[in-house]
Amino acid sequence: MVETDVIIIGAGLAGLSCAVALSDRGLRVTVLEADAIAGGRARSWTHAPTGDRVDIGPHILLSEYRNFLALLERLGTQDDVVWQGRRFLTIDDRPGPLKMHMAPLPAPLPLLPSLLKVPQVSLRDLVSNRRALWRVLRLTQADLHAFDGVDAETFLRRHRVSERFIDWFWRTGAM
Repeated sequence: MVETDVIIIGAGLAGLSCAVALSDRGLRVTVLEADAIAGGRARSWTHAPTGDRVDIGPHILLSEYRNFLALLERLGTQDDVVWQGRRFLTIDDRPGPLKMHMAPLPAPLPLLPSLLKVPQVSLRDLVSNRRALWRVLRLTQADLHAFDGVDAETFLRRHRVSERFIDWFWRTGAM
């Protein structure tokens, strides 16, 4: 029988991250996963009728996600990531795809120059994000627990982000 201090249910990114952190602190961890493959929603599956690979979760790694990059480094898998030569985000929209480049600006401003050129949103829509961004920039570690019970859409509305920007950017790009 294997002795364990902590049992984690689910081998998605959150479960695996938690297991690594607890293990690094000397705890004996057991991860239980109902599926045959770890990864949760951050993986793919094969559609039986066609044989096509179907992405079912986030397959985008942004160089700004320091915690995820630290996890990759801790697992020794950071060199398995093939980065694009230029940092960008493509949003499929009418009349055609928008390629948004990451400017060398401090967070949360790297997309701002590209967002200023998007015809689908106004300057007022962009500025409507200021309260939400200011709140996020002032977060402390203790504040993070308060977010566990709030979904992103509620948070954005509570901070008066425009519905057009929630729908066009946040729902499309992040939710």
